[in-house]
Amino acid sequence: MEIVINVVISVVILAWLLTNQLRVKPLTTSHKLWIILAAVGVARAYGFLADHPLTVSDVILTLVSIAIGAGIALIRAHTVRLWSDNGTAMRQGSWITGVLWIVGIAQHLLVDLFVAEGLGVATLTFYLALMLAVQRFAINARAVKMGLIKPGEVITSRSTRPARAR
Repeated sequence: MEIVINVVISVVILAWLLTNQLRVKPLTTSHKLWIILAAVGVARAYGFLADHPLTVSDVILTLVSIAIGAGIALIRAHTVRLWSDNGTAMRQGSWITGVLWIVGIAQHLLVDLFVAEGLGVATLTFYLALMLAVQRFAINARAVKMGLIKPGEVITSRSTRPARAR
């Protein structure tokens, strides 16, 4: 039953994440979202790990999956379009962004074939948080290079700052 709950939560988060990634939105630099997802992910993973001891190979393969996912996230960050609209830095992912999210998640779930059954699903929310963070940092670095935001600037969804002209 725990795995079913994990799958349902993961599917809801994935649907929301994909929808959010593909629509036009002001660029934000806030870390709140991925930190909240990471906290939820740690709690979900802890619940699984308390009942399922891991081997060294389980941990290594999970870390390899995270490293592969981070590489995909860096590539995915370059599929997000950035621009200035009336002085506001904007962003929108493409269909390639969505496909790369699915590829990254699929490769992480493949971990379940080689490690403790259910580990990939149990750690999926934490994985999504980490990949979102990697992508966000890469997108923000691109926005700084493009002159859309200043280095270290914090822009939340409630505050928009005029972007500088390119």
